[in-house]
Amino acid sequence: FLAGKGLVIYPDIGDKLDIICPKADQGRDYEYYKLYLVKREQAESCSTVLDPNVLVNCNKPEKDIKFTIKFQEFSPNYMGLEFKRNVNYYITSTSNGTVEGLENREGGVCKSRAMKVIMKVGQVPNAANPVAPEAPEDNAIPESSPSPPDQGRIGPEMPGNPG
Repeated sequence: FLAGKGLVIYPDIGDKLDIICPKADQGRDYEYYKLYLVKREQAESCSTVLDPNVLVNCNKPEKDIKFTIKFQEFSPNYMGLEFKRNVNYYITSTSNGTVEGLENREGGVCKSRAMKVIMKVGQVPNAANPVAPEAPEDNAIPESSPSPPDQGRIGPEMPGNPG
């Protein structure tokens, strides 16, 4: 992660992104994180207080947890994520790495380690004239992604992961 900036990736429609919470290694403390899909302002301010969309909970040290995001314009699953080309999407965590700080909604590793991912869907790195990089939609969380209470939805059966 770049200091203060996070990580910028350039997925295209059809790509997949695996988020993996590795199980604890012998002799190392496990790091607990809850990752959210958030609006740009939330990523910049490191706050997940307003309407966060939980992607994955890294809270099981005894097992590997994997969540796959499929970058698709339409999802057959009503809870599936949908992405538009030339729109930026943001992932962050406001947890601090400890089990006690898992539910933190402000600061955390977003601030201390710049743990943020900016996903520039369908865009080209270093493009001379990117198409509407900061359009109003840039703040949108995918419409088809309601944020129900976290029900411990983890693992490969998650929405957006066809299997």
